Amino acid sequence: MRSGKINLILFLLLAVSFGAKAHEFDTYTIDSDTYVGSYGVDVALNASGRPGICYFAQIAGDLKFTSFDGTSWTTETVDNSVSMTGSNCAVVYDDSNNPNIVYLDVTNQNLLHIVKQGASWSKKTIDSNISIDIPVIAPAGYHK
Repeated sequence: MRSGKINLILFLLLAVSFGAKAHEFDTYTIDSDTYVGSYGVDVALNASGRPGICYFAQIAGDLKFTSFDGTSWTTETVDNSVSMTGSNCAVVYDDSNNPNIVYLDVTNQNLLHIVKQGASWSKKTIDSNISIDIPVIAPAGYHK
């Protein structure tokens, strides 16, 4: 069973962003792997109003990020550590228009932060030995 969260979030985001009627939408498949978005999906708009989506690819145990440039989607595997990383992700764009993602490493019980600067991602551990039952929530003021 595949999660429909990514399609639903994308639909709602486009409806809010562009104010279009439902019959004017295009449908995009951003990731056709099984069980994507099962344990975490979040959406943020960059300074140009374009969506960026972080999500957890459960089968691979990876954190992924996809962004839309107005024409096409670009999807990256952001963290593909050996452990199960990427669940409960939250994404925000900072003042420099860089995507920042906070997420869980379930295997090692770490709360992680990763930011894209240029073409590369930089990761650091925020907290370790945490309870994996906590949700990851970005402060509302950061969502633009």
